Amino acid sequence: MNEDPESIQKKLERMVKKGLLMKKPGVVESEEQQYALLPTAPGLWEVTFAKKEKNPQKERLARLWRDYYTSGWGKKMHERIKTPVMRVIPVKKSIPATIEVLSYEEVSELLKTANFSAVLDCACRTAAELAAEGCGRSTDVCLMFGEFAQFLVETGRARQIDHAEALRILQKTEEEGLVHLTMNTRDVVLGICSCCTCCCTQLRAISYLSKPTAVATSRFTAQIDEDLCTGCETCIERCPVGAIEMAENIAEILKDKCIGCGLCVTTCSVEAIGLLERETYEKPVESIGKLMESIHSTETP
Repeated sequence: MNEDPESIQKKLERMVKKGLLMKKPGVVESEEQQYALLPTAPGLWEVTFAKKEKNPQKERLARLWRDYYTSGWGKKMHERIKTPVMRVIPVKKSIPATIEVLSYEEVSELLKTANFSAVLDCACRTAAELAAEGCGRSTDVCLMFGEFAQFLVETGRARQIDHAEALRILQKTEEEGLVHLTMNTRDVVLGICSCCTCCCTQLRAISYLSKPTAVATSRFTAQIDEDLCTGCETCIERCPVGAIEMAENIAEILKDKCIGCGLCVTTCSVEAIGLLERETYEKPVESIGKLMESIHSTETP
């Protein structure tokens, strides 16, 4: 580029400050710094709204991002890929004690794999709020792990947390009726999202884009004990994907819609709902590398 390294680094640092680039975290002054382009998500999307700034520029960016989702990004994100990028993590207390929960199906076990944890504002609900389309649910609940989380903390976009606080955040979001999503893999956890169907790019694909397979379901599906059900309809209000309806004053699960999050189970006052294992279930992909390989190999021309 015919420029000296110092001049180039100043430009790169300005791009990092704007949220256009990522730089390797934890680099000491004596080491050579490394920079990289950010992917769309997780990456540019999260970094843009991580600081929850409210000003005309951020409000305009929020509208542009949401317009981008509805006009093409959301559709392209899900229409060409047969292997979902994200999957549902069920609420642990909704699963009967008689069923073995595997390590990649339990939040507390997933958190143990993280060597660095951070919380930042949810880009999806923050952007919706800035565009005057928010749902009122918590925004300071997006969990990130590893190098990306460390980068976000070092650039003032996130706050480092410990294992216990991460669990408290997940408990709060479960009470708010948010669905926990993570990468559709078994090896590592890069982040855990707490999602709603009105704002979030992944679950919104089910509600707004009518793509029921956009997110991989959990190993479980809800079931109703008809003898215990009182027909109060609380579970209908609680279900984020409209997978429960009334039939002769008894709640009925629409199994083709149920994502197995367990939110209906934890809100049933008479304990008429439980989770059972699905007859057919596709396990998460073995690793991040295998997931990317699967996505690219199953794309249509």
